[in-house]
Formats: sequence, structure tokens, C-alpha cells
Amino acid sequence: MGRFRCPICGTDEVQELPVAHDGLGVGCAACSVYEITGEAIEKMFSNSFRYDVSLSRQWLQRERYAGNVPLMTWQVAAKLVAHSDAGIK
Repeated sequence: MGRFRCPICGTDEVQELPVAHDGLGVGCAACSVYEITGEAIEKMFSNSFRYDVSLSRQWLQRERYAGNVPLMTWQVAAKLVAHSDAGIK
């Protein structure tokens, strides 16, 4: 399997992790471990949206602090889009 970049920060110091849903498990050196649904991946990509890295990492930290493996759905991802990416659908 080829290398890929972290959907949040773009680093290539990342590995794909197995998940039990239609999506992606991410083990990122900078953002840590999280999961992202297929819908969130597709909508972020098709709309050319970018994550606000700082805001996203804060959300990841809150989820981990609550004892969860962070699962980024489209509803969550839409709230973490960089402010310059206006017009979320």
C-alpha cells in the first residue's frame, strides 16, 4: 500500500490503521490516532476544503481526553474547515 498524507495536517509521517467502518484510520506523528469516515473524506476532497489544523487538533485532544478514539464524521469535519474555505454545503 502506498504512503499517504494526514488529512488534517498534511504530514507524510502517517500510517493507515484498520477501522470497522467505511473510512480511514490515521496514525499521524503530529495529530496522533484518529478515524475519519468515508463521507467526510469524500466531501472534504470534492469541495477542496482544508482543515483548520489548530482547531482540529483541539477537537482531537478533547475527544481523547473524554476517553474516545476520535471519529471525524462529515458533521464534525464541516465544523473544522479552515475559515478561508467559505460556503460549506
